[in-house]
Amino acid sequence: MRSVHLTEYEPDLLNRDVDLLSQIRPLNPDSDQELTLVASRMRQTLIEVESQEFADTMYSVDWLKARVLWHLDQSQCQGQVFLMGDETGYIVGHTIVRIEIIDSGVSEGLFSTSYIDPAYRQRGFASALLLQGEAWMQAQSQRVATTWTAATNDKLIKLYEKHGYAIVQNHFHEVSQSWMVKLSKQFDRDFQ
Repeated sequence: MRSVHLTEYEPDLLNRDVDLLSQIRPLNPDSDQELTLVASRMRQTLIEVESQEFADTMYSVDWLKARVLWHLDQSQCQGQVFLMGDETGYIVGHTIVRIEIIDSGVSEGLFSTSYIDPAYRQRGFASALLLQGEAWMQAQSQRVATTWTAATNDKLIKLYEKHGYAIVQNHFHEVSQSWMVKLSKQFDRDFQ
């Protein structure tokens, strides 16, 4: 599986944000520091979207680190973890993507989780990571991109809607005792 950059497909899509794309790279699975950072931020996402109590009772950082590695283990998952740095190299955020088999061998691209450091939000970083994830999905011959989030996660829902996603499904999550929504987007063309 090769790493791709959006600029291979849409060099003028982001205009002012093209520089942001050059700051995206795959996570180094041999770096415990990067694994711990992503796992900690996955946990922070749970706290922000669900609650501290939910995060405390559900997932340890070690379990989350194992989950990050699962996304990179090609024997178990076709996935990728992208990190985004600022101009100093500080990792401001990440997105985890994978191919999800949904029905009878039909697959779709899935944004498993995304996170941007609060001090870096509203600056285009989340959009750049979303576009990078979409480019990766299209390079894997996916025609649809999706994500699941809490129905109350208005900021993420608005971000995805801005990029052409729509809510296509609602589901009550028994474990978190909250409503979830699935956002989906059909790609306009195939990249093969």
